[in-house]
Amino acid sequence: APAMAEFEYRTKVLNENITSIAYITVGTGIGVGLVINSLPVHGMMHPEGGHVPIAPLVSDENFNGYSWGAKSPYKGINTVEGTASSVALTERLGSSSSSDNRDALKDLPDDHAVWEHASNALANLCVTLVLMTSVEKIVF
Repeated sequence: APAMAEFEYRTKVLNENITSIAYITVGTGIGVGLVINSLPVHGMMHPEGGHVPIAPLVSDENFNGYSWGAKSPYKGINTVEGTASSVALTERLGSSSSSDNRDALKDLPDDHAVWEHASNALANLCVTLVLMTSVEKIVF
């Protein structure tokens, strides 16, 4: 629904001439909503963009994915969600993934090393979306 709302706002209020949009949410998981050819994408299931694999950074060799990834494809290892979700980022810092510890992410400086992992994973997701769907706009 957020992807369709964003698409409608951009095409009807801002008068943008687009027929596609990807709407990405980042939190305890990574969500992707897609509108392609002015229609929301539906199928066997909703798009699971958070579970797509990424090209890891060299320093990802020592991170075995996030604890919530046990039942997900690739076990959460070298995936967008397994690298860039608040759960994964908190665990990368060496903390448990409790909501109290995840709140600490907001206090990290912009140049903290953990953000390099998040930005790499999200950039990989954007490239995948563009290559697979030719989406015209990506919104976070």
